[in-house]
Amino acid sequence: MADEATIFASVRFVKGSTVVELGADNLQVDVSGNQFAWQRQSVGTSEEAIDIGEVSTGGYFCAINRDPTNFVSIRQATGGTDFIRLNAGEVCCFRIHASSVAPFWIADTAVCQVEFLLLPA
Repeated sequence: MADEATIFASVRFVKGSTVVELGADNLQVDVSGNQFAWQRQSVGTSEEAIDIGEVSTGGYFCAINRDPTNFVSIRQATGGTDFIRLNAGEVCCFRIHASSVAPFWIADTAVCQVEFLLLPA
């Protein structure tokens, strides 16, 4: 089966007389294999691995920070530099490279609940 997942993305920015709309056609994704990771993970203030389960080929990673107050940072690997920040209630979606097998995250101030879905593609 093909096109098992659909990703929607669009942004509309208006400031003064500037209007920018960035959108793409719905991205249809072929999910390779039967493994995927979907869960809600408690993220503490000590760096911890994102629990990607049996997924070892990278793929599309989408996450929502369910915490009402605090933010979470995502790192490519343990001890790495923070490169994605999810404020309270924010969403991110990006493709993880197949060679990145152990992404980590860390909460800034207090434990946060983050829900995520990783689809190998």
